Amino acid sequence: MKKITRFLASLAAIFVMMLICEVSVFAYSTTRSNTQDITYIARKNMTVTFTVEYGTFEDGSTDPITFSVPYGKTLSLNQIPTNMKPAAGYTAHGSWSPAIPDTSTEITKDITYTYNFRPPVVTYHANAKDAVFAGGKYTHIVGYIQNDKTNKNDVAKGYEYQDPSRKTYRLMSWNYTPDGTGKTYLPTDMSPVYNRDDCKVYDLYAIWDSPASTKMNATNSCNN
Repeated sequence: MKKITRFLASLAAIFVMMLICEVSVFAYSTTRSNTQDITYIARKNMTVTFTVEYGTFEDGSTDPITFSVPYGKTLSLNQIPTNMKPAAGYTAHGSWSPAIPDTSTEITKDITYTYNFRPPVVTYHANAKDAVFAGGKYTHIVGYIQNDKTNKNDVAKGYEYQDPSRKTYRLMSWNYTPDGTGKTYLPTDMSPVYNRDDCKVYDLYAIWDSPASTKMNATNSCNN
């Protein structure tokens, strides 16, 4: 009889322990669920910021534009800035970073969209099959920006000028045409190209001393 009583007591103890475990698991799950709900509520409104570099918004301002967007919702069309204006010395063509804002992407985090205007650029062509720039490239891009203090054109950071190299040849000048019949500029006299006919993209071709260089096929994008 005593053995039966002990056995029943053991079963009761095991049952009680299982019940305690179930309650603990239930309590933990409830806490986790509540925590997730609280986190979701805290993140419900996301901040979307629009900025512009080297230019202004349509109204002429440069102050950031911000909107509060519900978590998981999308931007509306009237929230996305348009018709930004470039600063003096920059091209009218810019681009969004880190991505193009749209009305289909769900907003799940704070994000800043920046519209960057690019400086006017000059594409230099080595203009010979055996002539190259650094890295073995046949073309090199240089960007210019207007210096408001001096009213001259400075080379933009990251767009510095460099000479191409060609064995046994010496670079004489740069020209608007591959055959050298257009306007000529010396390598040390690059700033005038910025103001040519209000065109913001230029192609210049290397003119070598002798013998006559073999011209590469290229199209001048600013002939007129």
